[in-house]
Amino acid sequence: MKHIRYLLGLVVLVVAAASTARAQTPQNCTAAEVYWNTTQSSFYYHCPNGNAWVRVPFTTAGGGGLVTSVFTRTGDVVAQPGDYNASQVTNAFNLATPNNLGANYFDITQIAQPVAPAGGNARVYFDSATGLLACINSSLASCMPAGGGGGAVSSVFGRTGAVTALSGDYNFNQLTGTVNLATQVSGNLPVANLGGGIGANSTTFWRGDGTWAPGGVSSVSIGNLTPLFNATVSTPTSTPAISFALLQAGPHQFFGNATGSTATPTYVQPSFTDIAGTCQISQGCTGQTTANNALNALLPTQTGNNGRFLQTNGASTSWQPALSNPMTTLGDIIYGAGGGAPTRLAGPTSVNGVASMLCDIPASNLATAPQWCTPGVTLNAQVGTTYTIQPSDLISLVTTSNSGAIAGTIPQAGTTGFQTGFAFVNKDLAAGCVTWTPVPTSTIDGLTSRVVCKDEGFFVYSNGLNYTSIHTVSPYSVSTFTNKTYDTAGSGNLFRINGTTINAITGTLGTLASAGFTAPASPKCAEIDTNGNLQIAGTNAACGAGGSSSGNAGPNYAQSFTLQTTITMAGTSHNLNTKNLLLSCYDTASPANGILPASWTVNSSSFDVVVNFGVSQSGYCVLNGSGPPKYATTFTGQTSVTINGSTHNLGTADLQVTVWDSATGTRNRIEPASVAIDSTTFNVTVNFAVSQSGRIVIQ
Repeated sequence: MKHIRYLLGLVVLVVAAASTARAQTPQNCTAAEVYWNTTQSSFYYHCPNGNAWVRVPFTTAGGGGLVTSVFTRTGDVVAQPGDYNASQVTNAFNLATPNNLGANYFDITQIAQPVAPAGGNARVYFDSATGLLACINSSLASCMPAGGGGGAVSSVFGRTGAVTALSGDYNFNQLTGTVNLATQVSGNLPVANLGGGIGANSTTFWRGDGTWAPGGVSSVSIGNLTPLFNATVSTPTSTPAISFALLQAGPHQFFGNATGSTATPTYVQPSFTDIAGTCQISQGCTGQTTANNALNALLPTQTGNNGRFLQTNGASTSWQPALSNPMTTLGDIIYGAGGGAPTRLAGPTSVNGVASMLCDIPASNLATAPQWCTPGVTLNAQVGTTYTIQPSDLISLVTTSNSGAIAGTIPQAGTTGFQTGFAFVNKDLAAGCVTWTPVPTSTIDGLTSRVVCKDEGFFVYSNGLNYTSIHTVSPYSVSTFTNKTYDTAGSGNLFRINGTTINAITGTLGTLASAGFTAPASPKCAEIDTNGNLQIAGTNAACGAGGSSSGNAGPNYAQSFTLQTTITMAGTSHNLNTKNLLLSCYDTASPANGILPASWTVNSSSFDVVVNFGVSQSGYCVLNGSGPPKYATTFTGQTSVTINGSTHNLGTADLQVTVWDSATGTRNRIEPASVAIDSTTFNVTVNFAVSQSGRIVIQ
């Protein structure tokens, strides 16, 4: 039993004296302890102050003779509660009254928590769980005074407030109990503290059996270490067993010394020069030390394959015979013949001074042997009464020549062979005119067909949906007009036509009756239709008022010119007093040939007309501004404009449509994307590629 001495204040204790029979005197004693020696029956021993026995004769003890009983008990009497009360025991505590140890002390035995005292009382005990003096009340709550009975704590380890443990609060010498070396000790332990330092030196290590022993490996089994190293720890089989710990390193690095010196090994990324030996093909290398030998090692054997080339089938390579060279002459080329056999195409030898190009003309949807072609336009001469344009007519001149009418067909734009960019040129060579009709739904210049007559040129272009054309007209011939002089003065005389016969020509120089013309019985006016052909307009009606340079009556105004590229027909000269004008120009030949200007403009205010030619020309130009019936209307910001037949009231589908822009001053002609005229209702629809504003004139 463990006894601890405390100086107590007001603490109540109960102490029982021990009485024991012994053969020998104990070495030590406890205060108030009594025993008697069985070998010396006339004496008993008493310990009044502790650690000092006092022998007392039985005969003199207390002067009352021998003890016959103790507390009314005989025999081997041991202490029992109630043998003494507090007043009979020195320094005992009386539970009924306050007690004071003063300068005395007493040993207190540790006990577990006692039961709760009665209400209003407190019970003090020495707590075996904490080793501290404790006090509980009737509800088992602590009743210890604040500060442990020594007054309030002002600070702990120099800190106030909620104080928690910190390193350095105690040193090792102030701690009692055991120390956990794994968790409670840091730094080096003094060698003298381990086995007294016996056997400790620079070559020995502290072993698990508590001794110092030399280090090093006494023996290792022969063979590879098993298991192999990994990134953490591997333990090979050896005697004694050895553990290796590897540090983590970056990829493709090795632990060792690649410098060739005796430096400390480190993690290094070696180069090929650090590796001894030669890497073989089975190891992903060539086993060679030169570039040429390395290449030879990788290729199939070259023995017996001189002059061959390397070929792969997608999985492996092999040597194959080299292609033979069929070329023999400067300018030759090789092309693939049947089966892909290399074949010679001799270089072009004519026409001297003219470049040749390589071309291939497919047949049956297959390529044919290439050939040399001379750049230029291919001629396709047609002499029948029908012909359908072929894809092979691309950029070709198609001539038509027949005394009768010819029906020409153009396949649907956008179909195979007639995609965007397809173009051809037609020229009619004989009396029979050719009518070109796109089928089944394409149009040409917005019309269902165009007519080309003798000596007229016709360029046709596909935009992938419809066709557009450039039409160069020939001289307009009338049966009785041949060999007649109609502009003897070269000043642009006016004429009228009755039916298809020119009856008279009038002009600023007067009537040319001597030329063989007679006055018309019922004059009519001439016009050019949308196909570029001369037509007769009006029914038994005069052509209307017009003027020449001097303002003479008539529907037209003519002005001649000689070797000019630009002529100006002033509004004050033609006196037509309108901007809605038609222009035709002719050369000086007899009969006269029509001339197409490069461009011409009409000033919307002064009515001045400016005509431009691509090259210098001689002839005359005719203006018409009031002769044929006409209808004009303006439009703004439109891509399509429709004028109903009931609106223009011209009563025919044989109409010419001219479009001018909305410019102030000089107005420019607009070429519409297409023009459509309904042959039944006479409705006119004008379409533009982009939004336009201006004026439409229908005649």
